[in-house]
Amino acid sequence: MKLKIKDIEPNPYRNLKKFPIDEGRVEELKASIKRTKFWGGLVCREHPTKKGKYQLAFGHHRLQAITNLGAKEISIKVLQYTDAQMLQAMADENRNTSDNQVDMILNVVEQVKKYLDKEFDKYETIKELPKSLINLLETSTQSALSGAKKKDKNGNLIGAGQTIILKFLGDDWNQPDIQFALIAIDDINKGVLDRTALAILPNKYQASQFRQAVKEAEIPKRKQKEIAEAITSGKIGGRDIKEKVYEFSKKELPMLDDFVKKLMPKIHEVEMDFKKLKGSCANIQDKDLTETLTDDTEDMMQAVTIIIKELKSE
Repeated sequence: MKLKIKDIEPNPYRNLKKFPIDEGRVEELKASIKRTKFWGGLVCREHPTKKGKYQLAFGHHRLQAITNLGAKEISIKVLQYTDAQMLQAMADENRNTSDNQVDMILNVVEQVKKYLDKEFDKYETIKELPKSLINLLETSTQSALSGAKKKDKNGNLIGAGQTIILKFLGDDWNQPDIQFALIAIDDINKGVLDRTALAILPNKYQASQFRQAVKEAEIPKRKQKEIAEAITSGKIGGRDIKEKVYEFSKKELPMLDDFVKKLMPKIHEVEMDFKKLKGSCANIQDKDLTETLTDDTEDMMQAVTIIIKELKSE
């Protein structure tokens, strides 16, 4: 279908202020289009509220390149994309084009959780969700879906967790990224972590170390950006990040030897408890309880694995 470029708006989930068009990439695409006369299969949908307008699913750099070459119209596919598909398209495009991986992961996970929580809150039961969304989440465990409908101690919807978000985003994403984002977003919402400071860190590992350290040392938000800039400029990594953070605090960096010594017997106790369960799970009558045990155990093992990898890298 041929459309006027002026009638095509960005993906509603694509934050062009936070993740602006990269002019260097646009110039590369312009050269490629001039050479090959091909700009790829762009896709849009009809605007849900503006008659005669459309929303681009992905390819914002390519559309900008075509515009800069002087085009007024473009041949483009118009498909019936749902909000969920537009959100997935945004996530994929941000992942492939963003230079700031930390801020990109936070932004994508935050938007996906916000969208899914809004959908979960609309309906009394999971079965009432739109079929298109159920199909996207069909392999998510029942306990994960049921948990999304539960309320916390303050009466707020718990909403989508890492299992559901990972399923929504697809195979190009991984559990550690989502887990990191959910923990960081929770700290940001509680007011103990400055988002702009966290986004300064060049990678997720450093951002995770920074998040833990500023929280433990109780660094006020107004000081966190200054510390993050100092860490980035000095190319500091690993435990050195925590030392840098504690320089701005009156607290001393905690020595964890005693804590680890106390932790070891507890790990052994958990191991023995699971050995007692081995071979006896068939005696558990409540299937939801079995699924919850399995899911929670898997989440715990994934979290422990991440921590062990971080310990080895330090």
